[in-house]
Amino acid sequence: MKNKPLAVIVFEDDGNEAVMTMWNAVAAMKQRQLRVGGLLNKKDAAGGYIGEVICSVNDDREYTILVSRGAGASGCRLDSVALAESSEVPREALDQGVDVLVINKFGVAEAEGNGLLAEMTRAASEGVPVLAAVHQKYADAWRSYSGDLGVELFPMVEEVMAWLDAQLAED
Repeated sequence: MKNKPLAVIVFEDDGNEAVMTMWNAVAAMKQRQLRVGGLLNKKDAAGGYIGEVICSVNDDREYTILVSRGAGASGCRLDSVALAESSEVPREALDQGVDVLVINKFGVAEAEGNGLLAEMTRAASEGVPVLAAVHQKYADAWRSYSGDLGVELFPMVEEVMAWLDAQLAED
């Protein structure tokens, strides 16, 4: 897994296992005194996650990125303005210096070349490993984006940490 700074956990369901794995990995990283920055879906009181809200992994900033379109409405619920506003979190983390950047999801916006793609690209170009989740329906777009620099992980903290150790050992 050397020289694979872009990692994703691919999921086919609601993504809860991927998000929980990422939160648990962030806790393990912080326990090891690693500097972690980025955004993940907010956790709910039951230990699951709130799909509509992403939050900073380091402070209380949160962003509602999915909007209700009303009964019978269809189409994308992504609030691109809120997503753009949330990009301040990974940008600030990179400006301040982090060992790893976590991004809640490589989703429709990133698949279209928008969303948090610029922050992910910046991190990788600066040698900062990036961990994200991706739904199976966007996995091909992820593979096109990440190319030889990407790796797909199972939703297991041990695997995430082994990937991260390999990336950090290259410094």
